[in-house]
Amino acid sequence: MFMWLVKNLIISGCFVFPVSFTCLSLGWSPGAEEIKYYSNVVKGFARDTRERAMYLDFNHTIYTFKWFIPWFKDYALNAAFLIISFFISISSIIFLFITSKSNLLKKNFLNNLKIYLIILACFLPSFFIWFQAPEIRFGWGLFISFSCYLLSLLIFNLNFLQFYFRNFFSYMVIIIFGLLIFDNKQNLNFYKFLTPYSKQI
Repeated sequence: MFMWLVKNLIISGCFVFPVSFTCLSLGWSPGAEEIKYYSNVVKGFARDTRERAMYLDFNHTIYTFKWFIPWFKDYALNAAFLIISFFISISSIIFLFITSKSNLLKKNFLNNLKIYLIILACFLPSFFIWFQAPEIRFGWGLFISFSCYLLSLLIFNLNFLQFYFRNFFSYMVIIIFGLLIFDNKQNLNFYKFLTPYSKQI
């Protein structure tokens, strides 16, 4: 960690580039104003729709929340990874709530609920940082960890002795694979699988 901070300082004049308050007034530093402008451009580009028509309008992307609804409709609802992560997370929360009301969870779940909520709260700073520039490539680990954490709470606390609930996870796996196939249906070409490879001359 220390070496990473020193490397950033040597390259950009900032301990964490492009976070302006971590920058020092050094000879090779581009300056606080330029760094702040660059930071806003990066944030605006990530918060804009795929057309990238308003990423330089900082009143739209930085200083207000006008960007969120267009970004959510255009980007979040068209990204398979985010859809699958949302589905797993929301489904796990719903089933945790339902099963806790119907005594399908193990008794120690409520005893450990405070610990679970504390761990869950540790994700909040990461989500806040990710929403500064909400692109999938910046949040792979975050979304995988968050959805797997909620799913693991359900798996390890579920009372598997209840007969009518045994097939829940099989259904969830089928639905997830179905979403993946639906998202990649344009890449499926069964004709290619039936014909041998031939080199084009």
